[in-house]
Amino acid sequence: PKPSDKAVSYGDDGLYGCESLSIYKIAPDGKLLWHIYGARGEIAKAGTTSLVATQDGGFVAVLMLMDANSASKTDMDLVRIVQGDGTPYDIKISSLFVGAGEDPNAGPKYSKYVPMLIKVDSMGKVLYHKLFDVDHQPRPDATRYNFGTMLGAELTGITVDPKGNVYVCGSVRTAITIGETTIKAKNNVGWNGDVQKSVGDFFILKFDNEGNYVKHLTEQGDPIEFSKLMAIKYDDGKLYATGRISSEKAETPITIGDKKLVLSDKATLFTLCLDTALNVSWISQIQIKMVKEHNWTKVFVDGIAVGKDKVYIAGRGAGAFCDAEG
Repeated sequence: PKPSDKAVSYGDDGLYGCESLSIYKIAPDGKLLWHIYGARGEIAKAGTTSLVATQDGGFVAVLMLMDANSASKTDMDLVRIVQGDGTPYDIKISSLFVGAGEDPNAGPKYSKYVPMLIKVDSMGKVLYHKLFDVDHQPRPDATRYNFGTMLGAELTGITVDPKGNVYVCGSVRTAITIGETTIKAKNNVGWNGDVQKSVGDFFILKFDNEGNYVKHLTEQGDPIEFSKLMAIKYDDGKLYATGRISSEKAETPITIGDKKLVLSDKATLFTLCLDTALNVSWISQIQIKMVKEHNWTKVFVDGIAVGKDKVYIAGRGAGAFCDAEG
């Protein structure tokens, strides 16, 4: 069949273009209305709630981008998305860099992830995209990735309110810049640069319906081990965001908005309830305790939903989930 007869996606032609995307809009009767896909560069999903439908029939999404080392050696510095009508939408990025202390004349050979917010209309046409600059310089204590950090920040969740305002959650290991605003991580003391190590600070970003930055929220206080939000959901005038947080010592206090949170020396599943101005209404904590059969204390969030007077969180854990009474 012709490509127009069904959804056919063509990925990058090159090496290291490991992930791309296909997004389909399907009518209630199952008919395919349109699809968009990545055709150049790498486009990796950002998290468990990285795409949400908008009231106008389109969607907003957060994604992580990277140059691909194309075999044709063309269009090396862009990511290409083919829109619903088949026309390309090119995004200029610069994710390749020269490693710290290396010969700049040798050319870039390392890649970093570039976070992006994108909005698509009801016909599959890109309305706007916003790229965010992330500090990728190596950590002073780096013993791994001493050439530079490939993943200094992550966008992991997105939601939208009836006015079209967009809310994004994630975490930063180094520093992320949104327009003229920079959020710098403090929970990375002594970090060796390993991107698989849990370090960093959570954040929530608010944008208007044109993608303009409005404000953000993050934790305050002395450095802890790490905090990270994985999912965010708007419902009936409120925002609910959930993730994991951990300290290295007991009775560590931090502040989120005007609410004080005292952390134990265990991993904690934490959930925030906020208004659309990012004022915190309440914070819930569920500790993850070690059990003798398993010496891990970890929690992973895979989704969030809101019902009448209830918040539902789906995920996984290693250890025992423990409420305030133990």
